[in-house]
Amino acid sequence: MRLTDPKWPAVRECSRQILREEGIQLISPLEFEKEQINLLRMMSDKLPARLDFPKLLFHESDIITVRQLHEGEWKEIIHVGLVEPPADILWIPLNATEGWPTILAVLSELLDAGYPGCLGCGGPESEQPWNEAESRLRFAP
Repeated sequence: MRLTDPKWPAVRECSRQILREEGIQLISPLEFEKEQINLLRMMSDKLPARLDFPKLLFHESDIITVRQLHEGEWKEIIHVGLVEPPADILWIPLNATEGWPTILAVLSELLDAGYPGCLGCGGPESEQPWNEAESRLRFAP
């Protein structure tokens, strides 16, 4: 995916949230199991002080869902799929087979840069609150 692709900022934010947030479940197709276990190993190596890592769950759909535990309940915070989720969920309009390789590449780049333990290494606007409405406007034809 090119940096000029309108989905690029959402991919970056998705990756930042997976690395930054705690109480995360990553739910994806079973075909990504090996890559995701390797991601957890990378996170463990690059973030030695971190104690809480994403929990991996698998399904048969060609979507990726990231949920976060909030006040005792799981809340979807990221959706990678072709069906648009509610407006408060970060959306990457790609199927999982297309989206996961790009997300994984960005996760690796961010970890190599020292994110989230470094100031500004999360890329442009990484310190600003995410604006999902603005992101979705980029996808409009």
